[in-house]
Amino acid sequence: ASVRLTIADCEFNNNQAGSGSGGAVCNGNVNGSGSIVTIQDSRFKNNSARVGACLYNSQSYNELVIDRCIFTNNTSENSILSFDDFESAQLLNSYVIGNSVDGFSSNVINVNSTTQDEVFSMINCTVVHNFNTYANTVQSEIIRFFDSYHVIQNSIIHGNTEVVGRQVTANANVSHSIVEGGHAGGTSIIDEDPLFSSPYTGVQAGFDATDFDYRVQPTSPAVNAGFNDAVVAPYDLDLSQLSRIQG
Repeated sequence: ASVRLTIADCEFNNNQAGSGSGGAVCNGNVNGSGSIVTIQDSRFKNNSARVGACLYNSQSYNELVIDRCIFTNNTSENSILSFDDFESAQLLNSYVIGNSVDGFSSNVINVNSTTQDEVFSMINCTVVHNFNTYANTVQSEIIRFFDSYHVIQNSIIHGNTEVVGRQVTANANVSHSIVEGGHAGGTSIIDEDPLFSSPYTGVQAGFDATDFDYRVQPTSPAVNAGFNDAVVAPYDLDLSQLSRIQG
């Protein structure tokens, strides 16, 4: 049988895997079947690892859901959130802000897969002000999808380290989102300032985003620009525990 784990209302702070993988959470289920993991209403801050400072898996997921979580001020040589070997994985209603990586091909969010049966979606997320501090030319985007059937909807991608003008790989299936620099082939893409209430304005290095206010202002182009059908119960609340669809 699958191994089922729910993590809720937890803090993962200051964990280190050194040159290993999975600073905060590592799925190492070895019973021969996949894991069913839900991580909800939790905060990941100042964790580090060579790969997957906050999340890494060495065994498969049947299902992975991350909902209403905060990932900030985490550091890695290669990646902060690493998704691989899953049937279904979702990153929902969360923000990934103020994290830093340090490598020419490093990513903050890395999604790998081998078949179209591996379904990944990132919905209603804010991925902004994450930086690759590598001293030379950076060759991989902050958000890297290996395949075009992975989906981003109702999200904000802005102010991250760019690669030839991109912050997310060109093959990603993006819709109803703010993407700085645009996204060729996307649907309902807005290339405008998201107008956060009080965002970070310092140097390009890791920082604690909870010291700032990343809610959007009433005049933000993100307001009323989402796709309602992408908001599905029970994952229809935002980080403030308010109903995702207003009015």
